[in-house]
Amino acid sequence: MTTRNVNGGIELQLQPTLNLAAYEVSGIDFQFDYGIKLADVGLGNAGDLGVNIVLSYLDKYKIQNLADAPFLDYAGTIGNAQIDPGATAFPRWKLNLSTTYKIGPVELTGTYRWYDSLSHYSDVGVSNPSRPGSAAIDYVDLVGRVGINDRLQLRVGVQNLFDTQPPKWVGFGATDLGLYDILQRRFFVGLRQRF
Repeated sequence: MTTRNVNGGIELQLQPTLNLAAYEVSGIDFQFDYGIKLADVGLGNAGDLGVNIVLSYLDKYKIQNLADAPFLDYAGTIGNAQIDPGATAFPRWKLNLSTTYKIGPVELTGTYRWYDSLSHYSDVGVSNPSRPGSAAIDYVDLVGRVGINDRLQLRVGVQNLFDTQPPKWVGFGATDLGLYDILQRRFFVGLRQRF
């Protein structure tokens, strides 16, 4: 692994990359989709209603740093950046609920997102946890679409309707960019043209 020159000095030293760590992840995802024509339940030509629910439970997110080290379970924690510095929050429960109402060329969708509270990752394996984590959080988004003709669609919406701030915590990094909405409330307008 070490190459020396004629004087005995180190000329080249190679350190192979060793994959000594491991992690185990398991959980359950549940998805439910349902749609109904409101005329089928006696509401006349009142349009269509659709519901989509995605519920996720993270059973374990175990990390072993070295081959002989114990696995530590980070499910339900925030702050551990060992695997990905941009993804540091691993809530046990996540919920995404969307409801869509459509009548004629108009479609309205409301989405509710909820993430469970999190404990501080440094308290994993500690008998007396003392560090603050972060509270549960929820977001609401609204989107409206109007089909102007067969090829052109207008869409408008607002993400993070109630301007919910990312949770505060005192650990490594500001927040998990993959989980929390750091841009806060924002509006958008768009056109989609099919050719």
